[in-house]
Amino acid sequence: MFKLLSVICIALMLCAGCGKRPDTSTGNSNPSSGGPAQPNSQLQPLTVDNVNLKPANPIPGLEILVPDGFTKMDEALLQVKYPNANRPTLVFTNEDGTINLAINHTSSAVAPNQLEQLHQQLDTSIRQAQPTANWMFSGFQIYHGRRWTQLEFQSDAVDTKIHNMMIATSAQGRMLAISFNCTDAHAKTWMNVGREIIKSAVFTD
Repeated sequence: MFKLLSVICIALMLCAGCGKRPDTSTGNSNPSSGGPAQPNSQLQPLTVDNVNLKPANPIPGLEILVPDGFTKMDEALLQVKYPNANRPTLVFTNEDGTINLAINHTSSAVAPNQLEQLHQQLDTSIRQAQPTANWMFSGFQIYHGRRWTQLEFQSDAVDTKIHNMMIATSAQGRMLAISFNCTDAHAKTWMNVGREIIKSAVFTD
């Protein structure tokens, strides 16, 4: 089970943001939010380093801050940026596809008491896949009362470096993974923004 989840999570983190958005010529992307925040929202709009973040409910049960102006990546672009079959189900991206917020509530069972095993498998698998990665954090965090495994590192791409952050948890008995990544050119501004996005994640079972 955890071997499959590690493959899913590596695809979630490493396949996006490796270059500018290709021209898929399939029309406009979808609106930025997966639905406006509910009236009883636990989050408030926030501005970080001049980037406006707005609460959204991209999937049932999840509330998270999404950068204003980001759009949902369409299916054609998802297949280009995430060629692995285990691509995430939902990605928000900037205009040129170099900054991405990916969300995947998988069908794979993960119980809260299995988070240590999940973290160990993710950490090991990513280190094997990216032996030259520069690691900033690997461990656990508590956000809004929920325990998440979190990984943050810088990896090499073909023509740049990619800064990656991912959190994963047990949500309704299944793995919920959220990742934020950006190219090196955007890291100075956007990594602080990404950390606030990651910290904002609220899931209501």
